[in-house]
Amino acid sequence: MIPPGLVGRATALLVVLAVAVAGCSDDAVAPTTTTSTAVSPVGSAPSSTTTVPTYEGDPDSAFCQELIAAVDRPLLDPFAAGIDARELELRLRAVQIRFETLVTIAPSAIADDVELVALGLVTLDDALDRHGYDLGAAAEAGEDLSFLDAPEFAAVATRVAGYQDQVCAG
Repeated sequence: MIPPGLVGRATALLVVLAVAVAGCSDDAVAPTTTTSTAVSPVGSAPSSTTTVPTYEGDPDSAFCQELIAAVDRPLLDPFAAGIDARELELRLRAVQIRFETLVTIAPSAIADDVELVALGLVTLDDALDRHGYDLGAAAEAGEDLSFLDAPEFAAVATRVAGYQDQVCAG
């Protein structure tokens, strides 16, 4: 059984990842809009509010092209129920590879946000690696995954979605 707090934190991270690599949506986020993001890990506040800056950039950039193409290359959920430790490791590594690519091509306006997620993934991978990618064992050992609860992750998701809608869909 995976402890509920760990599932909540993992879910929060997956929300960030889903927004960051999902490709452009039809629901545009208006420039400088305050958006409520429903990221509610167990035991945390129900939502956070982030102001989306007005972004400018090249809709034909490698970054936009990667985000748009990601919709045709979906990643498997590393925290899906019923997968074993090896499958969790492989899926998490696939997410890491996606973000390593995004870090190398991210425009300056969004580069810090993409790097924050990439660094979080490395920290998560290191923590799970120490416990054989066994979520229960990581939780029992008291692995500190509190960084996943940081409001910065929800804010990153909102800003990356804003960049996608304002620049990549433009």
